[in-house]
Parts: sequence; C-alpha cells; structure tokens
Amino acid sequence: MTLDEHEMISRVIIGQQIEDVIDTLSNRGYDYRTECADGKSFMLTQDIRPDRINLTISGGIVTGVSFG
Repeated sequence: MTLDEHEMISRVIIGQQIEDVIDTLSNRGYDYRTECADGKSFMLTQDIRPDRINLTISGGIVTGVSFG
C-alpha cells in the first residue's frame, strides 16, 4: 500500500460508523484491527505491516487511522 493509498483510506473512513468501515474494508480485502475503542487501548502485535489498518474508535465512529 502506498502513502497515497494510506491518505485516501484515512480521508474516507475517519468520521464514519465502525460498522460501515468494517464492511468497506472487508469487501475490499483490507486487513484491519482495533487499536483503541472508547479510550481503551488493546494489546497488539509489534510486527510492522504497512498493509494493515489500525482503527481508533469513539462512540462507534472511527476517529483515527494508522498503518502498520
């Protein structure tokens, strides 16, 4: 995944309902995981995968995206 793809994905999914984001990412074959939800951080593996999308969620809305 290129930096342009990272930027485009971030712009599209930030502010969207998590259910819609999961449907979109799954249908397009993207690997994702929840990094933080409603202030609770989750333990994650430390492997770096630029094609994996890490989601931050608050109140059912995606508020942040990182890659790795």
